[in-house]
Amino acid sequence: LAELRKKNSSAREASSEIAKLVGRLQGLKRKVQTWHQEGNDDLERTNLRIQYLRSHELGDAASVADRDGGRIDRLVADHLARHGLLHSAKQLVQETEMKELVDIQMFEHIQPLVDALLLGDLNPALKWCIANRPKLKKNKSTLEFELRLQAFVELVRSDAIEAAITYARNHLGPAAGDAHKLSALKKYMAVLAFGKDTRVQPYQFYLETQRRFDLAQRLKAET
Repeated sequence: LAELRKKNSSAREASSEIAKLVGRLQGLKRKVQTWHQEGNDDLERTNLRIQYLRSHELGDAASVADRDGGRIDRLVADHLARHGLLHSAKQLVQETEMKELVDIQMFEHIQPLVDALLLGDLNPALKWCIANRPKLKKNKSTLEFELRLQAFVELVRSDAIEAAITYARNHLGPAAGDAHKLSALKKYMAVLAFGKDTRVQPYQFYLETQRRFDLAQRLKAET
């Protein structure tokens, strides 16, 4: 009887593990399907842009003027979107029929991350960095490290000193092996000694909310 119970228990455990594995595989399948669709969308947009450029390579003065006007419209729409004026950018894109020539969807995806960052919430931007580490590593980007530094600063600004120390140990300590990052890390750690109300530079600068804006611009540039 004991042996039978043991077998039943083992069978239940095996069934549970199989169910977990199936769940993980289904999750992976959904991610792959999403990536595949995003890849197809990117490819379609690229092809449309190539066709647009080829169609404007040659032409009379009128078509050249039209081409230049279209380029200006795209630049304006891109500028508006990058500065968070998505409604205006969308309206311009619709009026000029440039839907496939301006990445409005990309800006719509990144804007909530930017909005959170400007309010001092680094988590959405950090999640994006973690999901895009291969791309950032390939581009030798330090964005995630700088966001981690800012997350540390936000804790200091809110007087959560113990939490700031713990955060630094867990998320910034590993960067000490990089000489360039170590230099920046030492400077930021000194914020703990000077405190959030310091007027001593560069520590006052590290604590200013302007740093959020600077990082938001970096995030937009690297997406």
